[in-house]
Amino acid sequence: MPGFVPGLTHAGAQHRGFMSRKIEQPPPPGSPDAQKLGCVCSPNQNRNGAGVPGPGRVMYFALYWCPVHGIEKTMETVRRSEAELR
Repeated sequence: MPGFVPGLTHAGAQHRGFMSRKIEQPPPPGSPDAQKLGCVCSPNQNRNGAGVPGPGRVMYFALYWCPVHGIEKTMETVRRSEAELR
């Protein structure tokens, strides 16, 4: 892309994944901090929040009905973040 300088904002940048702000993340599934917030994900499967090493990343097992990591909470966080971007 001619004239593109990494890190500078340009038209359409947010649609190409060049977002500079971080989305709020809850503690990892199964961690003691997450359990204090009401997490019901398995501490054993998630190695108490350390996760399971995978190919080039750490993986977690989250339950879709978990009040901290479930689909409803995830969608709420995404909606709130999208609203803040507008």
